[in-house]
Amino acid sequence: MLPSCASYHSCHSFPKAFKTIEEAEIRLNAAECESLYDSASFSHGNLRHAAFYTCDKKMGYLILKWPKKKELYRNIPLQYWKNMRHSKSFESYFKQNVQFRFPLYLEARI
Repeated sequence: MLPSCASYHSCHSFPKAFKTIEEAEIRLNAAECESLYDSASFSHGNLRHAAFYTCDKKMGYLILKWPKKKELYRNIPLQYWKNMRHSKSFESYFKQNVQFRFPLYLEARI
């Protein structure tokens, strides 16, 4: 699912920084440029939900919900999201290819 931006010029208002994951979720969902690229829920493994937000369809934010915490990663290439979505195990792909390559931006206990 790839919502279209009315104009890539609206990407200038796309949020660049956040103080909390809750702020990130609110601002990304309300961004002028429709930014939710895709999301997924899981019933196996520890990962419960994942969402990817992008405005330029190149780089974006990845928000993961685990049983006791949420994590936010930024500057994740869209291709990594696509690879995770098509892998046999989203969680394994994340741990092997994203978790240590891209620093954790924000974390919140839930």
